[in-house]
Amino acid sequence: MYIIIKAFLDDLIDFCYKGTVEPDMLAKYHKFYLKLTDKELKSKLGHYIFSKKAIHLFNVKSSNNVSCIVTLIHELSHHIDYMNRGTSDHSKDFYNVHIELIMTLFKMGTVSYNEFINLKDYASNSNKLKRLVEKGYCVTEQLDYEKEKNWLIVKNCYEAYAYLKEKNYVYNFYIKSWMKKININDIEKSKTEILNTCKNATFITRSGCELIFNLGDESKENNIPFKKTSESNITDVTKKCPKCGGKLVERTGKYGKFTACGNYPKCKYIQKDKKDESRGTGELCPQCGSKLIERNGRYGKFIACSSYPKCKYVKKDM
Repeated sequence: MYIIIKAFLDDLIDFCYKGTVEPDMLAKYHKFYLKLTDKELKSKLGHYIFSKKAIHLFNVKSSNNVSCIVTLIHELSHHIDYMNRGTSDHSKDFYNVHIELIMTLFKMGTVSYNEFINLKDYASNSNKLKRLVEKGYCVTEQLDYEKEKNWLIVKNCYEAYAYLKEKNYVYNFYIKSWMKKININDIEKSKTEILNTCKNATFITRSGCELIFNLGDESKENNIPFKKTSESNITDVTKKCPKCGGKLVERTGKYGKFTACGNYPKCKYIQKDKKDESRGTGELCPQCGSKLIERNGRYGKFIACSSYPKCKYVKKDM
């Protein structure tokens, strides 16, 4: 995640300032650190640490992509303002930087104007921007940002680590995966080459401008390493989600394969395993009243609620 976010912000800086500021100053704009924390704070989503030139983002897994992106831009504005003046506050100088970056963000297509002004957390900023747009300061062009490339993220690929390193994939410790930006037309070819080295490899693809703020949350909540349907290593699930009508996909968690809605996290439907009935203990969950079933974990068998992840009850004594 860190690598994707840093690369995205560096691209934003280059699109906004390259050719308009001195190279030395542009280099200073790029010199900042990221600190990502999955800590929920109601008072703020992020802040800029002047002494460390660091952007600290909170609520990484619980906030939506747009909130996280706009928070990053707000704190990046403080960093650039600080590089320009040696200080930063919510003065006119700061908002000049902030609006330049936001407008560039719109041009890149990462966040739309409507998405921005509808953010409740940024009502004051949105109103300032809205007034500027109404005065004619609007986006008239679109940048060709990463439309030809996608992030290919590879999981469960220990056997192929030497191959991935040789092919310039970078290991992301935050999500425990290898990743690289690849031309869209070469994605399937790259997958096939990796599968020739490691048959158990699973893949995630994300557009070049899409950030993966909820990836860790998805893997944790539904035990999903995102084993998406493909002809090479996954059985296609043709049924539709009974909850939203989306396509059902087969995924692999630490308890084995299961079928869930492909529109996660918008839809969190998980198809109940037919084997659950045979593994039932005859007991009811004391928290929600659903049936208790026997599961297999890394430390052996245990009894838990069949309504997981909605209910996370686990029986302590077997």
